[in-house]
Amino acid sequence: QPAAAQKQLPTVLPQDRDPAEEKRKMAKSREISAQAAGKLKAGQLQGAIEQAREALRVHELNTEAMLVIAECFLRQGKLELANSVASTTLQVD
Repeated sequence: QPAAAQKQLPTVLPQDRDPAEEKRKMAKSREISAQAAGKLKAGQLQGAIEQAREALRVHELNTEAMLVIAECFLRQGKLELANSVASTTLQVD
């Protein structure tokens, strides 16, 4: 393996993060996931998935966004994906 592949990137643990910044990012992420939930309710599954993914880019631990994605996959008949996302959500929360 190349040396670059062997080198591990440093990880930032949740306790190492600035709590105020984490709170701000989660609030913004939840605003976006609320919009995703609205699209889900309107039956706009692909739009809901895209919006929920955007929420997760803002804060990766937003379980509301994860549940929107799981519900969309369930409605699309993508049961394995829905189960995988739901399992991840349970691990986070």
